[in-house]
Amino acid sequence: TCGSATRAATEQDTEMKETPRLSPERAASTIRHRFKFSFDMGNEPPQIVTEAPANIHCHEGEEVVLECAVSGQPPPVVSWSLNGQSLSPSGRLRFEEGKNGMYRLHLQEVSVTDAGRYCCVATNVAGTAQTTSELTVQPRAPKLYSKGGGALFSSL
Repeated sequence: TCGSATRAATEQDTEMKETPRLSPERAASTIRHRFKFSFDMGNEPPQIVTEAPANIHCHEGEEVVLECAVSGQPPPVVSWSLNGQSLSPSGRLRFEEGKNGMYRLHLQEVSVTDAGRYCCVATNVAGTAQTTSELTVQPRAPKLYSKGGGALFSSL
């Protein structure tokens, strides 16, 4: 009998050491608080704070920088496209992410094939925003003179 009394006392001690459970009311207020907190943190759809210029004119061989500033919560992912085709970095194409949500697309040694509609798209869980620029590239003037300086075309 002594052994069974010891076992009962041990079980009782174990029960006393259990952490107290929250009452249903308290649990509900904790959940409500958590929900309110996450709601306050909020998901803000992206916004274009500074739009890229609607029309850009340049000459072949120049460097062009398109930039836009975006905001949103969580911070949006920004991508660039040309005529609906996604752009990725290359030797002449560089993406830059600056401070305060500023994003830039650098185009070096622009050619007439770079002309078209450039789109900066900002996306997060709450939505999407975009700004568009139309790039016009003026071709280089044809060279009318040979290396020696003599005229290749005579005037009529």
